[in-house]
Amino acid sequence: MYLKLSGLLLGNLAICSNALVITALLIPLGHQFHLTNAQATSFAFVYGLTYASVAPFIGVLTAPFARHRIALGGLAIFVFGCIMSACADSTLVLGASRVVTALGALMFTPTASDLAASVEPARRGQAISYVYLGLGGATLIGIPGAMWLATYYSWRVSFLGFAAVALLAGALVMATRWPPRDAAAKRGEWKVIVRDPRVASGLSSTFLQATAQYTLYTFASAYLILIDGFSIATATSALMVFGVAGIVGGIVGGIATDRLGSHRVLWFSPTVLLVSHLALLSVHRTGEVFLILAAWGLAAYSFQAPQQTRLINLAPNARSVILSFNSTANYCGIAAGAALGGLIVDHIGLHSLPWISATIGLAALLSCLPMVLTSLSASRRPA
Repeated sequence: MYLKLSGLLLGNLAICSNALVITALLIPLGHQFHLTNAQATSFAFVYGLTYASVAPFIGVLTAPFARHRIALGGLAIFVFGCIMSACADSTLVLGASRVVTALGALMFTPTASDLAASVEPARRGQAISYVYLGLGGATLIGIPGAMWLATYYSWRVSFLGFAAVALLAGALVMATRWPPRDAAAKRGEWKVIVRDPRVASGLSSTFLQATAQYTLYTFASAYLILIDGFSIATATSALMVFGVAGIVGGIVGGIATDRLGSHRVLWFSPTVLLVSHLALLSVHRTGEVFLILAAWGLAAYSFQAPQQTRLINLAPNARSVILSFNSTANYCGIAAGAALGGLIVDHIGLHSLPWISATIGLAALLSCLPMVLTSLSASRRPA
């Protein structure tokens, strides 16, 4: 199974790295186009806005088509966008390239989860978590690799690197035989989804979890350096621990989802996020902070496997549509968290980030509880 899904994993690695890379390239982009940091971050906003506003419609419009062809089309558009970024000679062209790469990403990412879920239904959680490791790999490999290429060659080479990984992913996806789409999948299924209050509750969990995560994570390095007194090297090592723990968490989350059920696993991630963020308020010793970041990373990346499995179970005949909605909620949460974190840093201060993100994490946990309690009571009810 894992070999079959490797193309999807690589595709997510390239796409997630590209999505997060702007913050890592603020300095070279600022020098190239004479921009302030705030102006350079607008490229990340353009990407997120495109993804959030178009993804739901793409899921609906592409529902009747072969999923692997949608994924390949998304990768092709993404590669074209990366080449546009590498060749950009103005902020207008670079901004347009971010729109194009976002369009490719929103076609590929939810479709990759849909394909993973269809390969081996009995191991659906593990398949989804494996493909979703592309995000953990982006923080651990993709972004550091892009920064290295930008430092020793050019920021343009970083985008060409993403294109090369995406081309390899496309070749692997093309060489793999995929199960056919379920005959029951219909374009009109989105109407059933939007009327289901359980779906709205599930998507709110995704949004709140991502918002809580990125309110603090966007400024984690600055927090560790300025509040905890870490050196740049120690802060970097701490975030590496977070990334490694995230990969482990993704794997564990998938296995636990398959063995225990999504309703028994879903509460874990927002609970640990809440506790770990509160702990950062009072813990400042290096070893203890490393342990807290490891727990946070473990929880952060264990969320998507049970969450996507939960949503698929709510709409089994419209997987691509509901996963597109989930992807939109996730990217909206990432953008909202980063924006909220920026406002907090500017108007209140870095020191207040953990308790505000923990409050949002509590809301994410509360949004999960109704489904968890309902599923547990149903599983205990005699047949």
